[in-house]
Amino acid sequence: MKPQPFLPELLNGQSNYVRDQSGGQVWHRCETRVLYADTDRSQVVYHGNYLRYFEFGRASLMRDAGYPYKEVEQNGYVYPIIELGLKYFSPLQYDDPIWVNTRPADLEREEIKSQLTDQRYALNLFGNGLVYHTAPFETDTELTGYLKLVLWIALDVPDTDFQATVYEILRDGSSILLTQDLLRARHRHRGAHGRRDPRPDRQLRRSQRERLTR
Repeated sequence: MKPQPFLPELLNGQSNYVRDQSGGQVWHRCETRVLYADTDRSQVVYHGNYLRYFEFGRASLMRDAGYPYKEVEQNGYVYPIIELGLKYFSPLQYDDPIWVNTRPADLEREEIKSQLTDQRYALNLFGNGLVYHTAPFETDTELTGYLKLVLWIALDVPDTDFQATVYEILRDGSSILLTQDLLRARHRHRGAHGRRDPRPDRQLRRSQRERLTR
């Protein structure tokens, strides 16, 4: 079976991101060439070496996304490969130019049975939040007291809400909800005649929540 046509076009003028005109999906892309060492006696790329191009694409995507894999491991995490599939349609030969197109996998469709212990519920924010991991504690550690949240915010709307949620991630990968809180951010500055003007000025400001409580 032939692959579906892939019709990439630059995304907003960026050379490292394209949109597939046939399917609408956004892909990261990077360029390389086939090395002589990648080929076999048939003068085509050895079938196992295509995995090197996959890894090149994954590492390039993460680097351009601002979170290189080297930094992931320095923070105490690894991303193991648990499933792999290949279909070969046309061979590559020595010195062929290659565009490697990569995108994140589709979200899992399995139902989340427990919002309190399933880490996917903590990680899947549907593009509306940030997730920060600390390095694992080397020994059992007791944390007592309240957490303080400090944000640097530049608003482009008069009012917005921030929700902060803290989880403990256990060794088996499950999560425990520890605490969460809501913070209403409002921007008002004095305009003409001393009246409060709700128009945001996009200035970076410090916002602090002394105690996060559920």
